[in-house]
Amino acid sequence: MLSTEQMEANIRAAAENRFNPETFIIARTDAREVFDLDEALRRGERYIRAGADGLFIEAPVNVDELERIGRAFDVPQLANMLEGGRTPFLTPAELEQLGFRLAIYGISLLMHAVQATQRVLTSLAHGKIDFAGKGVGFEEYKSIVGFEHWAALEGKYQPPPGAVG
Repeated sequence: MLSTEQMEANIRAAAENRFNPETFIIARTDAREVFDLDEALRRGERYIRAGADGLFIEAPVNVDELERIGRAFDVPQLANMLEGGRTPFLTPAELEQLGFRLAIYGISLLMHAVQATQRVLTSLAHGKIDFAGKGVGFEEYKSIVGFEHWAALEGKYQPPPGAVG
């Protein structure tokens, strides 16, 4: 973990040298896990003064801590929702009521995709194809991934018929 002074210097450097004024700088601290919540809040205050636009105080362990963090600062705050993690897993609406304006469910999609992948591979390993028809249909898949857009783009850059390379 960086010292508070190192982190402040990094935030100040980023804030003072933005290429795009719309770049939003979120300062993260893991001080709650390493020290305690009071230290994390102290660091958060310093990081805001150094130029952070928002805060991410990692690892609150209960709703009371989430609420204390969410109400402590007048900048957008981020909550990290990790299924099975130490921080209570709340809905975006519940987090908003506690004062958070940003929420990430960073690996939820990946965890569920891995589970679906395992189910299909297990079926195949057992010689079964009982998964067929239980996912999205092929046409829906093409729509989701924008197949027609990519096919048109590919076509735009194809050599004319009969061209010799």
